[in-house]
Amino acid sequence: MNRTAIEHMLREIGLRCVIIEPGSTQSYARANPVAIDTVFVAESQPNGRGRGTKHFVSNPGGAYCSIVLKRSGTPREMMRYALLGALAVIDVLDGYGIAGGIKWPNDIKVGDKKISGMLTEYDASANSVILGIGINVNNALNGVEEIAVSMRALGIRTAPEEVIAKLCVALQARETCDDYLKDYRARCVTLGLPIVLEDGTPAVAKEIDAGGFLIAEVEGGKRVTVANPGFLSPGDPVN
Repeated sequence: MNRTAIEHMLREIGLRCVIIEPGSTQSYARANPVAIDTVFVAESQPNGRGRGTKHFVSNPGGAYCSIVLKRSGTPREMMRYALLGALAVIDVLDGYGIAGGIKWPNDIKVGDKKISGMLTEYDASANSVILGIGINVNNALNGVEEIAVSMRALGIRTAPEEVIAKLCVALQARETCDDYLKDYRARCVTLGLPIVLEDGTPAVAKEIDAGGFLIAEVEGGKRVTVANPGFLSPGDPVN
C-alpha cells in the first residue's frame, strides 16, 4: 500500500488517515479515541472481525478501514449508517463496472459470492459510530473462493488505497441523500427470498421499513421486524 498516496487522498476530502500495523481496524478505533472523521487503515487484518464472533478473512491486498463518525448510537441511526455504508460500496463497485447486490443489511455480493463485509459499532465514550468496511480487492481468498470473490478475480486492476478513497467520497455523498432507502431497496437482493430467522423460524423477506429494518413474513402471514441479521438465506454457509 502506498501510504503517502492514501494519506493525501483522504486529506483532500477532509479526513485524517491513521495507518495501523496489521490488525483489526475496528478494534484499534475503539481502543484509541481520536478526532471524528478519522479513517483507520490496515494492509491486512490477521484478527479481522465480522458481526458477532465471525472472522473476516483479511489478507494483504484488500481494502480494510474503519471510519469514525460523530453520530448518536440510536438503533435507527446505527441502521442508517449500516445501509449508507452498503450503498457507498455499491457506488464504488458500480464505478468499476461491477454489479453488486446487498444482502440485508450490509453484506455485498456479486452473484452468489461475497465481495465486501461491514461492521457498525457505537463508541459511547466518544459518542461516535465506527463503520468498519472490508472489500476484497487484490487479496488471496484462502480457500473460500466458492463463497467469496475479489475485484481482481473479476478482472479489475486497482489499488486498495484508491478503493478506500473512493469509498470515503461515496459515503460522504450518501450522507446528504435523503431518499437513500429507495436506492437501497432497489439493490437489496434479500427481498423475496426465503430465509431462516435467528430462532430457526422459516420466513420470507418482504420489505425494508422506514427505519431500514427487514420485514419478514412467517407462516400464517404474520409479519415480524428483523433487527438482527442472524439469519440464513439460500446458498449461505452454516458457519
